[in-house]
Amino acid sequence: MNTEQSPSPYRQSAHDPIPEHDAVRDGRFVRIPAEDGRLPDRCILCNAPADFYRKHQKVRRGRTLPLAILDPDDSNHTCLIEVPLCPSHRRRDALGSSLTYGGYVVLVAAMLFMIAGWLWPMIGGLGLGLVLMLVGGALRVVVRPVQVSHDSVWIRACQPFMSSIPAAEDL
Repeated sequence: MNTEQSPSPYRQSAHDPIPEHDAVRDGRFVRIPAEDGRLPDRCILCNAPADFYRKHQKVRRGRTLPLAILDPDDSNHTCLIEVPLCPSHRRRDALGSSLTYGGYVVLVAAMLFMIAGWLWPMIGGLGLGLVLMLVGGALRVVVRPVQVSHDSVWIRACQPFMSSIPAAEDL
């Protein structure tokens, strides 16, 4: 009787090798291809294992605001990068998102108090909503690219993460 189970085709186990990545160290930053770029399976903020989790983040390629208003179709001007995050940074990002959206809800309630003519609940709601949005925004894990071109995206990462990636000059 065979007691071994085959690995799931939907999720790799922790013992499987880490998939190949396209990331290279370019000076003080990590460079990945803009389309279908892959990062190693480690958190870019602390280098802990990411357990195959990727946060999808849309990155804008350099366009100024007037051009974005004149041409609302931004499919040629954005790319999607997948940022690996460890469980603790994932929880921090989820908490920040929840607080930010909760702040929006409290601001809407404050506007309803304003329509009803209740001054003090409106002032309290405005203050609480703004505080929730500020704290939530500070907790969010947002990877802001340093530079974006048509074929590459440069992002910041922690030093242990960068030291494990090959340098661009070595390739």
